[in-house]
Amino acid sequence: MENICPHIKAKGKPEYTTLFNHLNDVANVVERIADYLNMDKQIARYGAVLHDIGKASPIFQQRLSPSYKRRDTDKPFRH
Repeated sequence: MENICPHIKAKGKPEYTTLFNHLNDVANVVERIADYLNMDKQIARYGAVLHDIGKASPIFQQRLSPSYKRRDTDKPFRH
Protein backbone atom coordinates (compact mmCIF):
# COMPACT_ATOMS: atom_id res chain seq x y z
CA MET A 1 0.00 0.00 0.00
CA GLU A 2 1.26 3.44 -0.89
CA ASN A 3 2.50 5.63 1.95
CA ILE A 4 -0.07 8.44 2.15
CA CYS A 5 1.09 11.83 3.42
CA PRO A 6 4.73 10.88 4.07
CA HIS A 7 5.35 14.32 5.60
CA ILE A 8 3.04 13.55 8.55
CA LYS A 9 5.00 11.70 11.22
CA ALA A 10 3.91 9.58 14.17
CA LYS A 11 7.29 9.41 15.86
CA GLY A 12 10.35 11.60 15.96
CA LYS A 13 14.01 10.71 16.23
CA PRO A 14 15.59 8.44 15.30
CA GLU A 15 13.20 6.67 12.91
CA TYR A 16 10.67 9.41 12.02
CA THR A 17 7.95 6.82 11.38
CA THR A 18 5.13 8.16 9.24
CA LEU A 19 1.68 8.35 10.77
CA PHE A 20 0.31 6.29 7.89
CA ASN A 21 2.78 3.44 8.47
CA HIS A 22 2.27 3.51 12.23
CA LEU A 23 -1.52 3.40 12.00
CA ASN A 24 -1.40 0.68 9.35
CA ASP A 25 0.99 -1.47 11.44
CA VAL A 26 -1.16 -1.09 14.55
CA ALA A 27 -4.33 -1.86 12.58
CA ASN A 28 -2.79 -5.08 11.22
CA VAL A 29 -1.81 -6.27 14.69
CA VAL A 30 -5.16 -5.34 16.24
CA GLU A 31 -6.99 -7.15 13.46
CA ARG A 32 -5.10 -10.37 14.28
CA ILE A 33 -5.82 -9.98 17.99
CA ALA A 34 -9.52 -9.39 17.29
CA ASP A 35 -9.60 -12.49 15.09
CA TYR A 36 -7.98 -14.54 17.85
CA LEU A 37 -10.52 -13.25 20.37
CA ASN A 38 -13.47 -13.76 18.00
CA MET A 39 -14.19 -10.04 17.94
CA ASP A 40 -15.19 -7.87 15.01
CA LYS A 41 -11.98 -7.30 13.06
CA GLN A 42 -13.32 -4.31 11.13
CA ILE A 43 -14.33 -2.41 14.27
CA ALA A 44 -10.95 -3.21 15.83
CA ARG A 45 -9.23 -1.91 12.70
CA TYR A 46 -11.25 1.33 12.77
CA GLY A 47 -10.26 1.89 16.39
CA ALA A 48 -6.61 1.23 15.60
CA VAL A 49 -6.63 3.66 12.70
CA LEU A 50 -8.15 6.38 14.88
CA HIS A 51 -6.09 5.81 18.04
CA ASP A 52 -3.34 8.32 17.15
CA ILE A 53 -5.13 10.55 14.67
CA GLY A 54 -4.38 13.58 16.86
CA LYS A 55 -0.75 13.26 15.80
CA ALA A 56 -1.76 14.84 12.49
CA SER A 57 -2.17 18.14 14.35
CA PRO A 58 0.20 20.85 13.07
CA ILE A 59 1.28 21.55 16.67
CA PHE A 60 2.27 17.93 17.25
CA GLN A 61 4.04 17.76 13.88
CA GLN A 62 6.00 20.93 14.67
CA ARG A 63 7.25 19.36 17.90
CA LEU A 64 8.58 16.35 15.98
CA SER A 65 10.64 18.56 13.69
CA PRO A 66 14.42 18.29 14.16
CA SER A 67 14.57 22.11 14.24
CA TYR A 68 12.07 22.39 17.10
CA LYS A 69 13.64 23.86 20.23
CA ARG A 70 11.79 22.80 23.35
CA ARG A 71 11.41 25.52 25.97
CA ASP A 72 10.83 25.17 29.69
CA THR A 73 7.59 27.08 29.26
CA ASP A 74 6.18 24.57 26.73
CA LYS A 75 3.05 22.88 27.91
CA PRO A 76 2.67 19.17 27.11
CA PHE A 77 0.73 18.56 23.93
CA ARG A 78 -1.33 15.41 24.15
CA HIS A 79 -2.29 13.91 20.85
